[in-house]
Amino acid sequence: MNELSSTATFSSRSLKVGGTPLKRVYGDRCLGIYGKLEWFNPFGSVKDRAAYYMIRSAEARGDLKPGHTVVIEPTSGNTGIALAGIAGALGYEVEVVVPSQVSVETKAILKRMKVRVWEAEDDLCPRVGRGTDQAISLAQGLVKSYGGKYFMPNQYENQDNVKAHYETTGPEIWRQTGGRVTHFVAGVGTGGTIVGVGKFLKERNGEVKVYGVEPMPGHNLQGLRNLEESDTPKILEEGMDVIDDWIRVSDDEAFKHASELFSKKGIPAGPSSGAAYYGALTVAENLRKGVVVTVFPDSRHRHESTFNRWIKGELTRGK
Repeated sequence: MNELSSTATFSSRSLKVGGTPLKRVYGDRCLGIYGKLEWFNPFGSVKDRAAYYMIRSAEARGDLKPGHTVVIEPTSGNTGIALAGIAGALGYEVEVVVPSQVSVETKAILKRMKVRVWEAEDDLCPRVGRGTDQAISLAQGLVKSYGGKYFMPNQYENQDNVKAHYETTGPEIWRQTGGRVTHFVAGVGTGGTIVGVGKFLKERNGEVKVYGVEPMPGHNLQGLRNLEESDTPKILEEGMDVIDDWIRVSDDEAFKHASELFSKKGIPAGPSSGAAYYGALTVAENLRKGVVVTVFPDSRHRHESTFNRWIKGELTRGK
């Protein structure tokens, strides 16, 4: 296997989400590391999958009415962009609540998509420690204050987030590796990816090992969370038994490995992708053979300003 493409997609009208490539990024004849390139989704990240499932399920339940319901969600960026694209294409207005520290590029993309962006003074989302996450609190406050105007998918508690990966990402990885995957590694934010994929793979082969990648306290890795400084999302808490072990990653290791993927392999990986690659390499260090698969959530194009800050030594936390 070098680069494998899946034909499995799910669609709505002109939307096609999933079926992203799986690319070999490291290894030899006996051991290989593969990264799933999620920026090949139509709106540029792994969050397209969860956004699609959450919106379509909400429609089926009757929670959404085009022209009347406004979709609102607290987000570190990718879920907001995915909802703006997918819900917008289906006729819904979208508003997002982001912490002020998300990347300049992320805010610019959201504004270009004609999304109303609320900025909350807080650290990187998702941070859901009680009383500390102003983005989530603001979104919830808006929902309560304006009655039936808003619908909040709530990616942190919505099982459709997990279902999206159980029904799409997991099966794609299984097919793309010919069922030979032995280890799955994923960065943890809401927990939807690792719980959904991990559950699917373990049902196919109980010997598959699943590793969660967690950033250091005070990190600068947009989309990931440290579980010491923030509450565990409900969907992650309910699926925690899927995870066999955890790997800690620093900001420096994440940005370094993302930069190496770009400079040496031509893969434009974002910081959370660098964190996932570091995790996969850490797992592979203790293996003589196997197929290690990880997910690269988005590309570096949404994080160039943050990469520049890292290069200049301006990221002082999460070392």
